[in-house]
Parts: sequence; structure tokens; C-alpha cells
Amino acid sequence: MDSDTAPSLQAAIESGNDAIVELILQSRANVVSMLKSSEKDILCLAAELGHVGIVQLLIERKADVDAEEEERGYTPLIYDSMFGHVMTARCLLENRADINKCDASGKSPLFYAARYGHLDVVGRCSTFIKP
Repeated sequence: MDSDTAPSLQAAIESGNDAIVELILQSRANVVSMLKSSEKDILCLAAELGHVGIVQLLIERKADVDAEEEERGYTPLIYDSMFGHVMTARCLLENRADINKCDASGKSPLFYAARYGHLDVVGRCSTFIKP
């Protein structure tokens, strides 16, 4: 991602502005390479903030639903589980995010949802666990 696009895309995601995110993504030919920022994966950022529309836009443009942050290994679904974003969790799960993918310390999205008391996310995640 070029030096002008990365901060612009990150700022649009942080503000929750779906339309601007879409315009930025449309303006670049190599969208997949734009999905990383210097701080964290762009999909992780959108999931952390609970922006379901932006999460869906990024997934439609081939963002990796199981992308991990380098340092802690957090995935978009782990962020949703930590912050109680049930709609973004649902979107990720419906797009085949791995419910069993753990972070660097071995903790799963279900662990974080339970730890932070997000019953609705625990319920949503539980429906995707295969026996």
C-alpha cells in the first residue's frame, strides 16, 4: 500500500465511513496488498471497531478472515469476541472464519467472549462449533 493510501484507508475505517472505504478500495488495482497497515491488519481494525459494513466490504475484496496480528496473534473474530460485536462476529463466521483459531497465548474467540461477558457473542460463536 502506498504511503498516501494506508493512512487514508485506516482513517476511513476508524471513522466507520463505509462509502469512503469503498472509494479508496476501488481506486486501487491491487486491493489485497492494501489490506495490511503498519499497525495491524485492516480487517482486524474494522472488526475491533465493530464496523460490520466495512468488514463485509473487505471480505468481498478477499481479505483473510483469519488474519493474525503479528505480535499477539489476535484475529478479527478474537477482536469481535473481546469487544462484544455480535454482528461483525456473525459476518466473519458466515464467511468461514475459524472459530477454533487461537491467539499466541492459546486463547480462542469463545474464551474472550466468555471472559468479557459477551453472552450474545458466546451464543453466536457456539452455533458454529462443530462437535
